[in-house]
Amino acid sequence: MNILLLGLPLFVQELRLLGHTVTTAGTTDDRDLVLEPAEFSMPNLLGMLGPKRQPDICLVIEEMRDRRFPLRIEECPSPLVFYSIDTHLNNFWLEEFAPVCDLVLTTQKDYVETLKRRGGEVAWLPWSVHPDEFMDLGVERDLDMAFIGTIDDHRQRRKSLLAQLSGRFQVTLGTPGRFYSPQESSTIFSRARIVINEAISSELNFRVFETMATGAMLLTEQVGNGLTDLFIDGKEIVTFTPYDVISKADHYLRNETERSEIAAAGQRAVRERHSRRIRAEELAELLQQALHRGKVARGNPGGCYLLMLRRGLIDRNQYLAETERLLTTSCRNTPDDGERIALLAEFYAADNRSADAVQLFQSALNCGFHNFRMLAQWGLLILEAGDEEAARGIFSLIAEEKLPHELREGLITALSGRLPSMELYRRLGRIAETTGDRFQPGFFPLQSTALPFSGLDYLNRSLAGGEEQPESHALIGDIFWKNRVFLDAADNYLKALITGGYRNAELAFQAAQALAWSFRLEDALQLARLAWDLKPHPRHLELMRQLDEALAPSVERITTPAPPP
Repeated sequence: MNILLLGLPLFVQELRLLGHTVTTAGTTDDRDLVLEPAEFSMPNLLGMLGPKRQPDICLVIEEMRDRRFPLRIEECPSPLVFYSIDTHLNNFWLEEFAPVCDLVLTTQKDYVETLKRRGGEVAWLPWSVHPDEFMDLGVERDLDMAFIGTIDDHRQRRKSLLAQLSGRFQVTLGTPGRFYSPQESSTIFSRARIVINEAISSELNFRVFETMATGAMLLTEQVGNGLTDLFIDGKEIVTFTPYDVISKADHYLRNETERSEIAAAGQRAVRERHSRRIRAEELAELLQQALHRGKVARGNPGGCYLLMLRRGLIDRNQYLAETERLLTTSCRNTPDDGERIALLAEFYAADNRSADAVQLFQSALNCGFHNFRMLAQWGLLILEAGDEEAARGIFSLIAEEKLPHELREGLITALSGRLPSMELYRRLGRIAETTGDRFQPGFFPLQSTALPFSGLDYLNRSLAGGEEQPESHALIGDIFWKNRVFLDAADNYLKALITGGYRNAELAFQAAQALAWSFRLEDALQLARLAWDLKPHPRHLELMRQLDEALAPSVERITTPAPPP
């Protein structure tokens, strides 16, 4: 195959060794074809390749920071394949990008089905590791436990986990803010008996593979996304929860033979099943299948770019005009055009062009299209313009959507009073989470684009008035808990509990659970006891028992300085 590779230049050498021609392209000097950002487009790339080097397939591998898609990517003449490596934080826009592609690959197994919602082919392709990058250097394992990764104010859950362990064991940490090369990571991991791994959002991350390749025993958070499909818990890896991480660390540090056997089995598993070469073979087979199926009817990436602009993931100067072009050209002046017109209206609203947005929302309604997201955003624009009665009429249309009875009645009640109100925002937030406009980890719109999108956005508006809003905090806590954003869930449950005067046993229990999963075990135990004191329940007693047991192991604390890289 003749492969045009855009984005992160993974698998280049491996694919070439398999006999494929790989041409990398981008806006940085390390690519075969280098273009200025303003010139980075599919027509220009094809022109640089010339008629004899046209790609059989275009592979785009997601980059972690500077996400840059070629302009007019939808005009790619060959099958387009996208490999997502950070799906757990980017699913909100990937669901919109999937219809643009002929195949989407993801490192996270649990997201395969979510990416199929809009149609198209989706497959799981886990992480892999290069044996020449991460390896066991054969030195003495003189460190009990090690961790290398970001530890800052945005990783409070991780900090709490490491604090729990550091209070009882020798834990060697990398220097904060410092990037460690594969060689430097291998130097530390090769000295560690155990390497700790925590997941940001229940993802199967790269640290799993790099740790096992160095021959250290991996003690990793118990997550989904295919972890135990790839590795046998207790045989090749060891998983933990907040309730057993201390006891498991203690057990495997005391039992060297058992720990060494697990570490060796894990290292063999990575070498034999998850090397970069093996994964390249799997990737090549998936690319061949996509090539055999051929190019399908391609979607429009405008909706995807809109979400990425709102999140600040792509350059505004580069993609604002492109997004408007895509959204505008998608409106084909047909009777079923309403949904596409509404999306263009949302773009104008997010770009602070309210008058244009209002006009287009009306056009979408005239085409017979309406849903909660469109009506709520339209109503808020009208309300911000000062026309309370017109906004009330638009919000009333939401009650005609398919809603649970309790949500419909609550909205009608909120609309009977003065607008805007904190009650209106709270009702809209609950409806948004019910209708599918739900919060997803990774999506926090920029403050400059204040138009609400998810239920979380509406609920945050309900707090803006400065009044005590325990119900809103509790609902926000529920959203974060459902999405496994545990520390933010705990913070909001606690705010709801405090503003309610510490009288709600259920809130105390929910806060205790969220704090436990944030590795703040002592705080969780106090709140579990409070829940029991307020209203005794077997769940409260069981949580107290689990936390007591989790905190019970008493291991002498020894501090070991971080080794040199």
